[in-house]
Amino acid sequence: MEEALTPYGIIADDIPIAFNVFMHVAINSASGAIEVLPPLSKPGDRIVFRAEMELIIGLTACSAGQSNNFSFKPIDYIVSSTRPQWLAEKDWSTSAPLWSPGIQP
Repeated sequence: MEEALTPYGIIADDIPIAFNVFMHVAINSASGAIEVLPPLSKPGDRIVFRAEMELIIGLTACSAGQSNNFSFKPIDYIVSSTRPQWLAEKDWSTSAPLWSPGIQP
């Protein structure tokens, strides 16, 4: 990640802690132990973020075996400057969350 972001003037100390969207991590409240568990997400689950300003995005797939059931398969992602048709039809006036498991285009 550091190597990929260096051309943009971003150094290692500027890279924040990962925002793990689909990773399933449990924290034992008594001991403080952290455990990476198999994901709760299912194939086809997705999440959509809408940028409110220009930004630089760094994407990576986690290499922790437990986080992907030891499959180490590629992940699909789309970065677009336009809104997909299925998302363009979303009624943005509601306060309901856009994402939920199994959302279909």
